[in-house]
Amino acid sequence: MVDLLELARQNDSNLNLVQHGFKGEPGKLYTIDSSDLATSGQVSGLNTGRFITAILVVMLFTGGSVTALDSVAGEKERGTLETLLTTAAGRSEIVLAKQTAISTVAIAITLIQALNFLVYFELKWIPLPANFTLDLSAVNVIYLFALFIPLSIAVGSVLLLLSAHAKSFREAQLYFFPVYLIGLILALASLLPGIPFRSAIVLVPIANISVAAREILVGRGDTPMLAITFLVMAMFAGWLLRLSLRVLLSENIVLPALAEPAEFTGGRQLFEKRVTRWFVVMWVVQFAAAVNPQLASLRRQIVFNELIVMLGASIVMIRLYKLDIRQTLSLKPVKPAVWAATLLAIPCANVVGTAVYRLMNFFIPVSKEVLRSFSEEIIPKDMPQWQLFLFVAVLPAICEEIAFRGLLLSGLKRRLRPIGLVVTVGLAFGIFHMTLFRIFPTAVLGVFLTAIAVLTGSILPGIVLHMGNNAWSVWSGLHDFNPEQLGFWPSSVMIGVFALCLWIIYRNRVRGGTN
Repeated sequence: MVDLLELARQNDSNLNLVQHGFKGEPGKLYTIDSSDLATSGQVSGLNTGRFITAILVVMLFTGGSVTALDSVAGEKERGTLETLLTTAAGRSEIVLAKQTAISTVAIAITLIQALNFLVYFELKWIPLPANFTLDLSAVNVIYLFALFIPLSIAVGSVLLLLSAHAKSFREAQLYFFPVYLIGLILALASLLPGIPFRSAIVLVPIANISVAAREILVGRGDTPMLAITFLVMAMFAGWLLRLSLRVLLSENIVLPALAEPAEFTGGRQLFEKRVTRWFVVMWVVQFAAAVNPQLASLRRQIVFNELIVMLGASIVMIRLYKLDIRQTLSLKPVKPAVWAATLLAIPCANVVGTAVYRLMNFFIPVSKEVLRSFSEEIIPKDMPQWQLFLFVAVLPAICEEIAFRGLLLSGLKRRLRPIGLVVTVGLAFGIFHMTLFRIFPTAVLGVFLTAIAVLTGSILPGIVLHMGNNAWSVWSGLHDFNPEQLGFWPSSVMIGVFALCLWIIYRNRVRGGTN
């Protein structure tokens, strides 16, 4: 009926135009001409700047992996690492030498590939777009070179850490792919529209280099922001270098047998040791599914991600490691006050999420077009309402809470303190929601859900709150209700009510939390 009314309104509008001497069709009433105000050099710089960091990261990872994966993991597999440590060289010298070798090989391969591209361009074996003129001054080249040096050191340190944690060359190859994907995703930050250089993006390693390279090639080099970017990346690279040194000083890394009793005892001890690997593989599988055209529809994506990846992997871990379901999923009895606070928090959680998004958008702006496109994908118009609530609210709440607040929380609770545990599980929950602007708000929601699971000793309140929050979002989308339309005082009251609900849950917490 709505579609028919809209068609009738269009027909009436066209009829009124014809009756007043126009030709009809409102789209043809005015002639619109588009003109590009940017120069060809700026256009070429923008197109190149969007991908140059990603291409460099791909080359650094693939080139450095040739040396890195065999540098420590290969030596442990062959038994030559212990022999190397008996020499007069100190461990810090060995780490620096290996890191230098990895970075040198990565940079050499990158330069060779860059030279190949230049040759192909000069010989016109690779056709360039029309009017492609890349204007690179000596100052811009120095800026790019200065930014890419700490990037190469950081990549080399990451590869060295990856190799140190693997027991064999094949295991190092298994770890390489998810680390490579994370680095590539960060390097593609410059593709996101609406992210200015003067924002919190300068504090995100690799992503800040990506945006900075784009601005340099466009000709908008902001010297203070470039200095901050270089400082952040240099500190990040230095921290990774120190971390790799500290890791290789550990006897558990040098002599893996000292940390291997769980391999023989199996059961829960082996699960706690390998739970992180499971979730890394789950993230890679979910990432591959997100770009698979066979799973392009919302129904297929959710069925695959929730039922196969989240729930399926959780069931496999429980059966493989013979885990106690009640203990692993934290199924303690919940007090009535907790249930009342959980139900009261459902409509308020959406307002809290909106406030968190507003705060994030202040630092990393996201265009309204991106949000509108994402909303249309999440809530397709042709899907029945009961299916929307099933696929968007029910399935994610059950499957994700079992996976994150059940398996992951249970596997990490003996290795982390409560605050670190809550933040880590919440951040992992956010990272699994691939869209960049969703990661931080979703991670905050994940922190709240994890805290509730730790305080109550049960995932059931988290399932109810998660399901209610998603269902409220679906209802808001169907009825064109935007939480941002609420005024300051109504929003503040609802945020206060949400905080009160958390306080009630805290006051009725189970002593000892999760067991």
